[in-house]
Amino acid sequence: MALSTKSLEGNLETIILALLEKQDSYGYALNEAISEQSKNWINLKEGTLYPLLHRMEKHKWISSYWAKPEGQRKRKYYAITDSGTQLLKEKRQEWETLKEIFSAVVEKGGKASKRPPLKPEKATPPKEVEASPDPVVSEEQLPSWLL
Repeated sequence: MALSTKSLEGNLETIILALLEKQDSYGYALNEAISEQSKNWINLKEGTLYPLLHRMEKHKWISSYWAKPEGQRKRKYYAITDSGTQLLKEKRQEWETLKEIFSAVVEKGGKASKRPPLKPEKATPPKEVEASPDPVVSEEQLPSWLL
């Protein structure tokens, strides 16, 4: 089974930030670590990795510097920034929520929370939610079956 590139969209940044949280690294070594740690499910081409690193640097999630370790050639290293650390923290929380959802909805017999499951005969239809120009929805606007 092949992994869809669509499923990686928006997640490669999180993977790179997690690796850089452990230690600074250069592009080729990052790519090798991603391949190795994903058991070769993810193999990035240079045309994907380096533009992604530049975009992450532009967003100030990572910074770069040049270094020449003894006996090696000069390389551009990347390091996670405070902003990148904060983003990684948020992405980890998001990932925990997604795992809970997938466990409840996709896996058979998974449980999303300690809430008792709704029984069809007692379930109430969701309330109508007014459309808001603001994309953020408060808990009061959510139907009770989502809480």
